[in-house]
Amino acid sequence: MKTQSSAKSGLLALLLGIACAGSAQTYTQSVTLLPGWNSVFLEITPADPTVGTVFSNAAIDSVWEARTRVSTVQFIQNQNEVVFNRAGWSVYIPTNRIESINNDLFAVAANHSYLIKLNGGTAVTFSITGRPSLLQQPFLPDAYTLRGFHVDPAHPPTFQAFFGASAAHTDPATGLARNIYRLNNASSQWQLVNPNDALASGVAYWVYTAGASSYAGPLSATTIIGDGLDYGAVSSQLLLTLQNNALSAATATLIDLGPGPRPLAYYQFAPGDLSPAWLDLPQSQPFALDPSASRNLRLAVRRAQMTGANYTTVLQISDGLGTRILVPVSASRPAAVVSASGGIPVGLQAGLWVGDITVNAVAETRVNPTNPTPTKSAFDLRILMHVNTNGVTRLLREVIQMFQKGTTTNNPAGQAVVSQPGRYVLLTDDTLLPQFQGATVRDGVPVGRRFSTSSFDFDPPGGTNYVTMSGTFGISNSIGCTITLQPSTPTNPFLHRYHPDHDNLDGNYQPIVSGIPEVFTIARQIQLQFTATDPTGQTTDPDYGYRSIGGNYSETVTGLHNNPLVCSGIFHLTKVIDTPVLNQ
Repeated sequence: MKTQSSAKSGLLALLLGIACAGSAQTYTQSVTLLPGWNSVFLEITPADPTVGTVFSNAAIDSVWEARTRVSTVQFIQNQNEVVFNRAGWSVYIPTNRIESINNDLFAVAANHSYLIKLNGGTAVTFSITGRPSLLQQPFLPDAYTLRGFHVDPAHPPTFQAFFGASAAHTDPATGLARNIYRLNNASSQWQLVNPNDALASGVAYWVYTAGASSYAGPLSATTIIGDGLDYGAVSSQLLLTLQNNALSAATATLIDLGPGPRPLAYYQFAPGDLSPAWLDLPQSQPFALDPSASRNLRLAVRRAQMTGANYTTVLQISDGLGTRILVPVSASRPAAVVSASGGIPVGLQAGLWVGDITVNAVAETRVNPTNPTPTKSAFDLRILMHVNTNGVTRLLREVIQMFQKGTTTNNPAGQAVVSQPGRYVLLTDDTLLPQFQGATVRDGVPVGRRFSTSSFDFDPPGGTNYVTMSGTFGISNSIGCTITLQPSTPTNPFLHRYHPDHDNLDGNYQPIVSGIPEVFTIARQIQLQFTATDPTGQTTDPDYGYRSIGGNYSETVTGLHNNPLVCSGIFHLTKVIDTPVLNQ
């Protein structure tokens, strides 16, 4: 490494501001470039990351990014030494200059560091809006790396406070932060920092790392996958791990920078209660961290509380000691029109719901025939229901998921393009099966996925294999229907194919036309009342009302006894397939 005398400290200022209007998954970083060389650390990836778009000011002479690799000369202390180790850098030069023919830096990204040279004698300030990221650039082992850090601009820490917990960045003899250089803008010189100097937000430094290290600061945050909390259209829970790298206890404060509403929830023990629960995440929530320990935060999105098809925000995590981390959050759900009765939008209810009914109370016909009393043990029933886009609910006894192939057409260039994409279908009419192909593969053969229940049987009207239910599906509403088992229905409990006393035939094997029939008509009147909270008491579903729902179940059976038989219990349903229509 070449060295020259140090000059007075630079005047580079990087100011950071917030731009989260509309609960956007973006943050705005305001950058002030001074004439000469500037060392910049970007915390976001712009919507248009093209380097020429981001740094389009005419006064910008060039933009450089260090390639992360070990070389004999790692950085030049005098930044004006042209071309200062050109082989170790990617460069962008405005395309109106002939030198731009050598450009090999085409885009900028979050958590990358850049050297920017500004011509003229006037400072330039501009704002860059984009998405933050938790992914960090690696340190080169036993070498210098041009790095910036997630520093809280409101409470900038000293180099010693920030790096003191990292053995790779402190002198083992003194325990002080070592070998860190910052750019002096006035002289274009890199100069050694004092451990008691303040670390700046948005500034990149040459940092020496002894051995390998992934140190990001006294406080760090990671996710299992991706660079943020991206729930997509399916995931409801994700883990955010907070790591306290310091030797003392700390408090990490999580702040939602979005304006609201806030459909996020976190999992913890409820205040004054020993049972865990999902609690709404407030705009600001502290989490205690033990020394040198990590804490896994289970964060969930309640899609039933989303006001649109997409939700985005940025979470800010700070420890009050100088670290500030930005976490992008996004979730989506199908667009839908809100139902006239309120509650869950009708379009979000559409699909196949599968669940269980727990019958735990039965009325005593001789004592109190209308009021069920608790039973010693419960009895479980499986139930299948389908809701279409108009909110019509149907009780099913069997349904098969198949797949409809997509179709293609030719575009003006004669190329084949998709005109109708493939889709899954739900069939209750077996005669339609040959028109489709299997939805999954078993032993190398496409087959359908069959859902069925033996708890509810009926004579399918018109071959549809379902019974249309009355009422409205959704929280605080109720639905119901009556299932009738005719004397000829195979599952009628009085019917027996071979027993002469249960075939509805007289002694001459003729239909009984008078007197008491041998096989009675059985009617099951069922009612499902949806409740605002999960009747099972489960705390593992943070998004009750969107993909799961439940309530109270009641059923009255006539035809089995002189008096109606009344039973009750609870039910819980989960939406397993989003297909909004049946048999098409």
